[in-house]
Amino acid sequence: MNRIGNLLVPNDNYCKFEDWLLPILDAMLAEQQATGEVWSPSSFIRRLGKEINHEESVYYWAYKVNACIIYFHPHQLSPPIQNDIPVFCPALTDGSLGDMIYFHSFRNPGLIVDIVRDIRDLNELSRKSKKAGMIILGGGVCKHQIANAMLIVCYLIKNIIKSLTRPAKWCRLLSIHRQYSNTSAEPQLIIFFPLAEHRSRI
Repeated sequence: MNRIGNLLVPNDNYCKFEDWLLPILDAMLAEQQATGEVWSPSSFIRRLGKEINHEESVYYWAYKVNACIIYFHPHQLSPPIQNDIPVFCPALTDGSLGDMIYFHSFRNPGLIVDIVRDIRDLNELSRKSKKAGMIILGGGVCKHQIANAMLIVCYLIKNIIKSLTRPAKWCRLLSIHRQYSNTSAEPQLIIFFPLAEHRSRI
């Protein structure tokens, strides 16, 4: 038996995860070598969403290709519509996924995951957005990354946004903590949910 936070996980689950993931990493490496295109955390997650192929996974829905029933003209279907929602993860190597990437680097070395591409893509999404907001569940590195992306707007478009203390138009912060540190990305509205009072005890 093993543990993830306050969850108990059978060790056999890690073996099943390894059996499922390592062939995918092999295929990703082969594609990288064939095309010269390296992976980013978001494209890595997108690929996992494709491979998972299970409706209970949020990554499945982020990737999902929907069958389209719209016709351009009689007897011709329009191309499939793909959700293609990017999922950014600044801590992709945290936990078992990082372990598998580490093991794979000895078994079949060469896979590259480029974090620079993702931080550029996320910050550009923020910079080019007409309106932006945040829904933050908990805290940590993911919260910091999205708050920082909101700040990019301030640094690059100072004539549009006057204040550096409120870059996001709105924010919903769901936290198990009742206090927070004051930063330059402080949102205009914070709602605290007392989740800690309902957490399972193991």
